[in-house]
Amino acid sequence: MATSKRKPAKKPPAKKPAKKKAVKKPVKKTAGKTAAKNPAAKPAKKSVKKAPVKKAVKKTVKKATKKKAVKKAAVKKKTAAKKPPAAPVKKKAAKTPAKKPAKKPAAKKPRPSRAPVAWKPPAKKKTSKKKSAAKKTPAARVSTHHLPSLLGRFEPPPYRVENLRAGSNCLIVCDHASNVVPRALKNLGLSRADLKKHVAWDPGTANIGRSVARSLDATAIYASYSRLVVDLNRGADSEECMREESDGIRIPGNAGLTPAKRSQRLEEIFDPYHKQIDAQLDRIASRGKTPMLVSIHSFTPAMGGVKRPWEIGVLWNKEEKLARKLVENLRENNPGLRVGENEPYSLKDENVTKNTISTHAEARGLPYIILEFRQDLVGSRLGARKWANIFLESLRPLLDEAESLRATKKRARG
Repeated sequence: MATSKRKPAKKPPAKKPAKKKAVKKPVKKTAGKTAAKNPAAKPAKKSVKKAPVKKAVKKTVKKATKKKAVKKAAVKKKTAAKKPPAAPVKKKAAKTPAKKPAKKPAAKKPRPSRAPVAWKPPAKKKTSKKKSAAKKTPAARVSTHHLPSLLGRFEPPPYRVENLRAGSNCLIVCDHASNVVPRALKNLGLSRADLKKHVAWDPGTANIGRSVARSLDATAIYASYSRLVVDLNRGADSEECMREESDGIRIPGNAGLTPAKRSQRLEEIFDPYHKQIDAQLDRIASRGKTPMLVSIHSFTPAMGGVKRPWEIGVLWNKEEKLARKLVENLRENNPGLRVGENEPYSLKDENVTKNTISTHAEARGLPYIILEFRQDLVGSRLGARKWANIFLESLRPLLDEAESLRATKKRARG
């Protein structure tokens, strides 16, 4: 009996499942350790307090975002309200009618003047005139007093004259008769072999000129210095007057010449030579005779790798009738002779338009003859004499006819 009574006394622990159920439900919802201690009170408080906090936070966040959106919209409206007035101001400044019409006429005026300059023919003519005007300034002589003399005390004068009291009306000139270089120029930086080549002079012309002058009783003028120092058969303002390169050979002594050094060569060599030619022509004309200028040159058998077959050449520019008559006489007197007509070059070429003949003969309206002998035929004295006689045989009949055969009608007036 005692045992039966004790068994019902043990029933109170049956309350555990109720407690567990009551504890488990709020613990799962709150997920906190404090809920297990006070299962009845705390879950109710937490559920009541936390739910409104989240909603309040969400509401505040929404309000804040709305305020920001409102502020942004207000800022955009303000900026949008400010931009439109600024844009029209820029457009008005760019479209100012006062400035554009002022620029348009200024732009239109040069356009018609530039259009013709773009054409090739007028552009070349204008540039050539400008260049010639620019190159005449050194020919106008830059002061050379600060430079030492180019020609030394014991060096030859710029020219040599033979048979000064001759009675013939012919004047013989040899522009390239010498290959001498003043000592001050130190051979222009060239070797002796280069100075013996055709680029430095016209071999044989001095011997031919001497033979012709003696046979005609004519005065002869010979250049004393190399054509590389200064080319007497070119204009003073020509680029070829003092070449920096000739037939592939560079001339170091002519590179980068200053205006003063260029003027010095013209003053000491070029000018005296041409003044002497003028003086001799005036002397002949003062006796009542019409002077006749005979210019003698020689050419290399090959130039730039091209052979030159002619044995003698007759050149002309305006005096064509007299030149062609000489060509006929040469061919009649020497059958099979290869005579070049304006060969190996023409006096009508642009680079030769300003030369001894144009300066002294054509400018005065005088008759002239210019000859070219091939250098391999006149290199020796015997060869020079032979070809001088060939030329004289064809020239003598023309001396009396020169007046009637002249292309120009001008006469020398002393």
